[in-house]
Amino acid sequence: MAGGLSIAFLLASILFFAYARQTSERTKERNTVHMFFAISMLLLHAILLVDIPESLRYSVDAEGFSEHWICIILAALTHYFLLCTFAWMTLEGILLFLLVVAKQMRRKKLGKWKHVIGWLLPLVVVIITLAVGKLAKGAYFNEANFCLCVVSFHISCLSLF
Repeated sequence: MAGGLSIAFLLASILFFAYARQTSERTKERNTVHMFFAISMLLLHAILLVDIPESLRYSVDAEGFSEHWICIILAALTHYFLLCTFAWMTLEGILLFLLVVAKQMRRKKLGKWKHVIGWLLPLVVVIITLAVGKLAKGAYFNEANFCLCVVSFHISCLSLF
C-alpha cells in the first residue's frame, strides 16, 4: 500500500517537473535534476515492490540447480537505483551550492555532466561489484548462499525513511 502510494506521488512529481521544465527557461536545469531524482526514486520503489519467491532466495534449490540469477538481477537493480538516487541528491546539493553560495562567480551549468554523474557513475559501481563478486564467487550472496536482495530490501527501506 505504502509503496503504491509513493509511486503515485512520484509519478505526479515527475509530471509536474516535466511541465515546469518546459515553461521556465530560468529554472530548467533545477527542474531537470529534480525530475531525474524523482525518476530514480520511482524506479527504486518499483524494484522494491518485486518480491522473490521463497524457493529462489537460496542459490541452489533442492535438485542442485542454481537459479540465483533472479536474485542477482534484483539486487543489482536495487543497488543501482539506490546509488542513482544518492547521485541525483548529490547533484541537487551541488546545484543549490552553485545557485546560492557561488552566485558571485560566473554561473556554470552542469550540462551533460549531470547525466554522467547521475546515471553512469552508479552503473560503473554496480558493474565493478558484479565483476568482483563473479571473481569472488558470490556477488550479493552471503556465506550461507542466502540472497542478499532480501537483506538489501530491508536496508533500502530503512535508508529511504
